Amino acid sequence: METIKEVWPVPFTLFREEGSLDLDAVAPLVDFYIQEGVAGLFALGASGEVHFLQEEERFSMAKAMVRSVQGRCRLAVSGIFGHLLSHQVQGLMALRDLGVDIPVILLSSLPSSENLGEQLLEIASLTEGPLGIYESFGEKHRLLSSEDTARIACTGRFVFMKETSRDLSMYKSKIDAAEGTPFKIYQANLERLPASLELGGPGFCGIVANIWPSLVIRCCNDLQPQVRDEAYTTLMQYQQILRNHPYPASGKYLLQLRGVPIQSTTRATRSASFNERDRAELKRFHEQSNA
Repeated sequence: METIKEVWPVPFTLFREEGSLDLDAVAPLVDFYIQEGVAGLFALGASGEVHFLQEEERFSMAKAMVRSVQGRCRLAVSGIFGHLLSHQVQGLMALRDLGVDIPVILLSSLPSSENLGEQLLEIASLTEGPLGIYESFGEKHRLLSSEDTARIACTGRFVFMKETSRDLSMYKSKIDAAEGTPFKIYQANLERLPASLELGGPGFCGIVANIWPSLVIRCCNDLQPQVRDEAYTTLMQYQQILRNHPYPASGKYLLQLRGVPIQSTTRATRSASFNERDRAELKRFHEQSNA
């Protein structure tokens, strides 16, 4: 029996119009994703504006996610901040104590850009339970090598990674390195999704899944090639419209149009210019796509 490919959205961090956290809106957002059939949620990623939050806000958002998910799907949450590895370990374990299934290590937040494997192994030795990895973007876009992938995969402690190399050969080398272990390495790039699935990838964790996860599930798993191809074409159109307008505000607004009761307010610098013209164009696109 063929293994079902999993889809992991990266939920938006929600704000009220004046810019404060809107924790009351987390539950309906999580309910939407659960109803769409997702395998898991990866909170406090780049789409979750993790770098625009204070430590207390990150903790509050994680707590709200745990409370809203209630064990209905797996929950991964970024939790590695601070200049010292010991501080980062404390953050990861604090998430574990909250009830997060998979505390996630941001490679860009590790103290050094060298010896990533050694740092990950040290974190594993100082913590308990499953761990995740995010090859996060930012000033330091660090990628895990296939050699380090093999070293950490064989510990059995690492179970999730959002892979962002955009390089299929590199992705394949990591998939091969993790074969036979619990370590699942999810493709983040939509352009490379179909090929990555053929290479043995376990699924998808990228921005279009934040808006239309059920369509991504269809693209990954439908038995009819024509249905998969049509779903992929639509997803590419949605990704392009997201890129054409300030994100993540554009993504939040599209979710509004899908009936999710959230605000499009963000703190991300690139979304500062989001305006009524953006809303009108996104609404027109959404209506045409669902006519």
